[in-house]
Amino acid sequence: MGKRHEKHPLEDKPFVDDFVDWMGSQEGQLSSEVSDVVWIVLKEADVDAKHRKIIWQDAQRLSIAESVKRIHAAYPHFALDLIEDHLIGWLEMGFAPPSYSQEQLDELDQLTEMWVEDCYVRRHLRIIGGRHLPSKAAENSALSSLYISLPMSPLNTLFIWAVSRNK
Repeated sequence: MGKRHEKHPLEDKPFVDDFVDWMGSQEGQLSSEVSDVVWIVLKEADVDAKHRKIIWQDAQRLSIAESVKRIHAAYPHFALDLIEDHLIGWLEMGFAPPSYSQEQLDELDQLTEMWVEDCYVRRHLRIIGGRHLPSKAAENSALSSLYISLPMSPLNTLFIWAVSRNK
């Protein structure tokens, strides 16, 4: 009796094929380049998740939006949203101080998750409002009532690709 060949779960999957094609495209190459730059410039950064600040090597304490603008100033050919996506990816996956205990890492993950969700909600409100945010009170109300569940995994590039295909 012949040996049965078990297929790998990713074999014959058009989604995977499309992703590989996208990675070879100009858009995929640009996304990879932005990711590399963001991770390099944030290599020495620290995070104050309680106050939602990225602490840069020069001691500047910047929000996500301010950090995106700082990176964009040095790399103006990168789209702001793409920088933001990769900065958030760094926050979710790249920042994990080796000196943190498991309890500290768990707290960091929880605070970062809320911070990132709020960032995505603000972006959603900007898009809906034609890039015009509603009043701070309306924004805070929307933030407290709107819950967005986004896939948060090491396949951040895959997620960015999937979102970009739906634009």
